[in-house]
Amino acid sequence: MPARSSIISLEYVTESTKNERSVAAKADAPIFGIDSFGRVNEWNDETAEITGYSSKEALGKPLVSTFIVSKLQAIVTNILDTALQGKETSNYELEFTTKSNEIRNLLVNATTRRDPDSNIIGVEGVEEKEYIINDEITSFLWYDGS
Repeated sequence: MPARSSIISLEYVTESTKNERSVAAKADAPIFGIDSFGRVNEWNDETAEITGYSSKEALGKPLVSTFIVSKLQAIVTNILDTALQGKETSNYELEFTTKSNEIRNLLVNATTRRDPDSNIIGVEGVEEKEYIINDEITSFLWYDGS
């Protein structure tokens, strides 16, 4: 039988993951995530709208080879591999191939996801919005936490 602390940690991870997915689902920006093997494990409604793929269609698929245009696959793989080592990347361009074979450009931040023991468990991508204010580009993460 597993130790009690393992059970508590697993319960925490499960509850934490549920809360993160709830926030991501409500976000007003595309949010997607991968596990440590590069398979999609998060795909919010905004990502589904932009790509034309539902979360049901995307979950479990390899992100890069399935959804990223071929000319950027090596670069995106490197960025995700680096994030899986704990080094995050801001403001990188992604080109998603949509279900209807169109291309959608996103400016994304790759954030390392960790469990309660700080073990790396994946990467989350959040689109960064850019707005021009007084002739200056102002960037910020668009994350509706409601």
